[in-house]
Amino acid sequence: MTQLMARSPALMGNQNFESYIDFAWYITNHEWSSILTTTGAAATISTTSGLQAGGWAKLTTGTTATANGESGVSGVNKIFLPASNKPLYFEASVTTTEANATNLGFCAGFSSAHAAGALIDTTGGLVVAGGTWVQFYKDLNSQNIYVACSVATTQQATKTSTTVPAAATNFVFGIEIVPISSTVADVTYTINGVQAKDNTSLLPVKHQWVYTSAIAMSAGVNTKGFSTTNEVTYVDYIYGGQKR
Repeated sequence: MTQLMARSPALMGNQNFESYIDFAWYITNHEWSSILTTTGAAATISTTSGLQAGGWAKLTTGTTATANGESGVSGVNKIFLPASNKPLYFEASVTTTEANATNLGFCAGFSSAHAAGALIDTTGGLVVAGGTWVQFYKDLNSQNIYVACSVATTQQATKTSTTVPAAATNFVFGIEIVPISSTVADVTYTINGVQAKDNTSLLPVKHQWVYTSAIAMSAGVNTKGFSTTNEVTYVDYIYGGQKR
């Protein structure tokens, strides 16, 4: 028999725990929940040609006279908390389309606040105060993808050399968080299997993240339209895992 996928590490002695959705079906407020605000619509299963096989979610920010519509999907319960000797991994496959110039925003990763307003209105930066997160994001008036980690009001953010074109483009976002002590973790970000690079130096990005006061997080993907034009983003799957 042809092996289509590697066996999940969680099934090998249960040394990891995982949260995973492939969008074969989806009802909000079970293990996963929709995020929406203003004109944003709840996530639905995609019926778009070419974005159906294998199961895809469709995130729609909506069209209205009011900007800043949001839509997203995240884990209902916050089960991921960095700790010594307990590495974490996030992965999501996301297809973006830019309907109006650079007015699409999104974030993908671990967060204690996967909710409406995770991307700041009119600017698109990630909300910092009081939260814990490690994410990819794209903000207003920029085509570049950023990588960032934060605890409370302390944030590290790096502009990467990867850009989001107007045409539909698939990105596989990966985040590996490896504690190197009881207070600090190395954070590595990959895009389509390649380590993200700093936009200026073109060197691989790695953050050293002080997680001492971190709070629990869930895995998720949010999208936002900074103009009145409807922005649509598709998500093939979302995965979060951590060593027990």
